[in-house]
Amino acid sequence: MLKINEKLQHLDEKSRLKLMDAYYSGEKTPTELIELYNIDTTPSNLFRLFPKAKTGDICKYCNGDMYIKRPSKTNYKRNNNIPFCPSCGHKEAVDCNCEGCSAKRETELIERERKRKEDLAKKIELIHKVYNLSDIDNCMMNQLTFLDKLYLSSLCRAVLDEDGRTTIPLDESNYVIAPYSAVYDILKHLYNNNIILVNPNSDINAFKNNEEFPRIFYLDRVSFYINIKYDIEKVKTIREILNPIIDLNENIYEAYEIWREIALYECLDYLIFQMKKVGFNFKIGDKTIAVTKELLDSFSVSQIYSIIYNSVTNATRYYQEGNVSKKQAANSVITRCKSFGEKALMKGWELNKYKRPTELPQSTLSEVLFNNIYKIGNQCIDEVPSIDILKNSIV
Repeated sequence: MLKINEKLQHLDEKSRLKLMDAYYSGEKTPTELIELYNIDTTPSNLFRLFPKAKTGDICKYCNGDMYIKRPSKTNYKRNNNIPFCPSCGHKEAVDCNCEGCSAKRETELIERERKRKEDLAKKIELIHKVYNLSDIDNCMMNQLTFLDKLYLSSLCRAVLDEDGRTTIPLDESNYVIAPYSAVYDILKHLYNNNIILVNPNSDINAFKNNEEFPRIFYLDRVSFYINIKYDIEKVKTIREILNPIIDLNENIYEAYEIWREIALYECLDYLIFQMKKVGFNFKIGDKTIAVTKELLDSFSVSQIYSIIYNSVTNATRYYQEGNVSKKQAANSVITRCKSFGEKALMKGWELNKYKRPTELPQSTLSEVLFNNIYKIGNQCIDEVPSIDILKNSIV
């Protein structure tokens, strides 16, 4: 039984009930009631002395009666006091810290953790089942094409792990595999040709958590397995992967086309970089690719950098000074590049050669191709892609 406040103990139960009825009915004011019943309190605190009211409910932990505090007269109709049990201290609230609620939360926490570990184990098991590496046919290094070797070397130089067989995730590497536009193409080529496979020991977050789990994965988060037949002397194969040997005499025309392709990607990356710097939203389409390829017929990558820089600068001024939208100004950039190139050819201008910006460092793809295979160094961006340059590089 709840204890009666000492300031109301001089009243019997009947008087206390009359007091509360008079208070909530408004029959008398709190001041009048204090005087009438000789209560030592203030009008604003009178209701706090009233005994707690039973709710009619039973505590779910100790089966004791549940109570609520009496409300003030102004809050009587919208009484939102929280039911509580005076026996065990439980209250019907999410932040209840009674022994029963604390034990329940602890049990639920343990169960959630058990369920999480169980689900995690099932997902890991499913990943290993879908990306099982047993009974797979390894690719032979001597059967790889020029492009296969180039792409594999570019990937491994950037992200090959110390075990020499798997890669670290791309998003954990400080190296740039390729111009941004080419990264997906490189990984897709290697994966579709079974040269790299998904490492089943990849982090579970590398796989999209949906109904198709784990068949959809994130290219920059997954670890790859290098599906190459390694020599008995493992280091020998690793060296061959990192330093591919290509006979340019047999691949001269393919080598030229690859040079142009990488040059295209580097120009597109630079274009996107400059557009972002001035706040232009831009999406590369067929027109941009066609114009850039046309420029590469006559200009080096470093010269096209200067064409792009000047075109973006003029488009920005066009937006700032003219009555045109930012989108219209952005769309004018590639047209300006084409016009600038044509005028430079017509007037015989000697265009400046811009260096790579520090924000766009040379990729491992570029390093492997131009430093290791072609051995032409900075000619890759300072000279117009040419078969003659490649022929002269062959010793």
